[in-house]
Amino acid sequence: MLETQTIIIGDSLINDFMSPEKRFRDVKVHMGRREVDRLMGEGETYGDGPIPAYLQEALHAKRGGADIHMLFLNDSHDPSDSRQQVELLRFGSHAVEGTEGAEFVSPIKDIVSHAEVINTSTLAMPVRLFHEKMEQIIGKDVLKLTLEEREKYVFVLLGGYSNIRVLGTANKIRNEYEFPNVYVCPHLVGSRDYQAHMTALQEGFPNALICVIPSLRQIAEMSGIRRAVHNMDLYGSCVIDPIEEAGKFNTDQRNIVENLYG
Repeated sequence: MLETQTIIIGDSLINDFMSPEKRFRDVKVHMGRREVDRLMGEGETYGDGPIPAYLQEALHAKRGGADIHMLFLNDSHDPSDSRQQVELLRFGSHAVEGTEGAEFVSPIKDIVSHAEVINTSTLAMPVRLFHEKMEQIIGKDVLKLTLEEREKYVFVLLGGYSNIRVLGTANKIRNEYEFPNVYVCPHLVGSRDYQAHMTALQEGFPNALICVIPSLRQIAEMSGIRRAVHNMDLYGSCVIDPIEEAGKFNTDQRNIVENLYG
């Protein structure tokens, strides 16, 4: 049996996107209270949501010897750089270098030192930096891997925005770098634009041949996490009832229902 290596890519896990504090909620790119609560935990339980819980267990598994690597894509902007003005005009001032808004959210700060970080000032994963980080993680030029060798790697993408950079990064890994095992989970990705988020889950990812896994338990097991993620069973897919109706769904129809109501 082929041993797998898991690479978790987290996107936009900084205060300007995902802090619950009111001073960050006015930033135009902020995910919005609903998504922050859903992904990170609500009120006093902030930090217990599916994203920090999953990452904490991934770190625990990594420390225990699991072949898991984490790579965080970090939005970072210099307003004096004329090349960045188009994005800043479109999305407003955000993730400005040296500000609190550009810092990683508190629940994952202790994880960052165990991860690779790529700073980006664009809406896409920087190809050269990604290529370099992947070579550090894999120990080989990613373009020199055979198609059979690429089957060893499992990519799990999480964070925001699901409909912009998460989808773009997943598509790049799946269809340009030709890694077949690229996954997202509805409980680990989000967007300020709910409709765009749902369209990404139902059409964008599947059309790019990226598998959407509705259950946090399943995505954790696929990642090599053996210990249960905190509150894992709260983040499963729905049960289609009555059972005789469930039998009428094909795979694609079942996936749509599970992602809508998971």
